[in-house]
Amino acid sequence: MATFKGAVLNCNECGKEFKVPPVRKDTAKYCSKECADVHRQDGRRKEKFERFCPLCGKSFLIYACHAERRTYCSYECADAAAAHAAPPDHHFYTRSFWRNLRGSVLERDEYACKKCGNDTEGLHVHHVVSRFLGGEDEESNLITLCNSCHKKSHAYES
Repeated sequence: MATFKGAVLNCNECGKEFKVPPVRKDTAKYCSKECADVHRQDGRRKEKFERFCPLCGKSFLIYACHAERRTYCSYECADAAAAHAAPPDHHFYTRSFWRNLRGSVLERDEYACKKCGNDTEGLHVHHVVSRFLGGEDEESNLITLCNSCHKKSHAYES
């Protein structure tokens, strides 16, 4: 006989215990569709509170039960914020933003490695504080290194 691997939760509406599969243990709140419908149409839970959109600054009202997942005042602001977020890493180094920033760093460093002075070997623009550790894509966090020095700098990270 197979053992149950899910979770046993209490319904937020009626308090009854119910079982859910492992994939729903963090999101399930109600034991049935009827209890979920009662929650949706419950006139007692109409209190809203004010929140400010981090993008445009506009104030908007939000239900308490939506507070954890609603950050922006509209889909337009949410989409605009997503568009300004850092691009996915697998495309980052091919984007024009990076190519322009890389060019200005190479020019600033006079097309030479800042550690050994080599200007004949392939040059790399290196993040002093790595992106995965929270390093910014700004000139102050970037340095020009030759291939050898770049490999050595990453050898110290591991």
